Amino acid sequence: LRDLTRERTNQKADQVTFRADGRASDADPLFDYGSTVRLFRNGMSWFYGRVIQAPGRASAKAEDQLYRLAGPWWYLENLVFQQAWETTNGIDATLVATNKSRLILGQKSDGTKLTTGAAILEVLAYATARGTPLMVGEVTPDAIAPYEEALDLSCAETIRRFLRWTPDAA
Repeated sequence: LRDLTRERTNQKADQVTFRADGRASDADPLFDYGSTVRLFRNGMSWFYGRVIQAPGRASAKAEDQLYRLAGPWWYLENLVFQQAWETTNGIDATLVATNKSRLILGQKSDGTKLTTGAAILEVLAYATARGTPLMVGEVTPDAIAPYEEALDLSCAETIRRFLRWTPDAA
């Protein structure tokens, strides 16, 4: 493997690219599309991500396979955030918690106001419950954002909307 590069960007999926030099462009990929890859440097974890591109390349001089991996933010960009809404089951007046992508940002399902940090934690809890490979650390923003109604936002975009109200947060 060669030409390894890593691009780290705030509020966007980190990306790593590398080439499997000399590997036939039509050979089975070393890493399948959608698989998870963990890279180490000097025995320490250096990158963890999902293969988002694994095409072969060929020219008159050489063949290789180019790989592109995306970090865990990729999962947040590709998962629609849903909040619990109390709805009836259509048969009687019994209320049932139902996840919907119609959102009231800054509000819990019981109607109480959330700080931006608590709202971000709610989004991350939703994402990790659905398999997003994240370890959630300390989330400290405590601004009070105005309510905002939204529809079909990704988890990443929902987090970005809360961070707008929290200067210097990353």
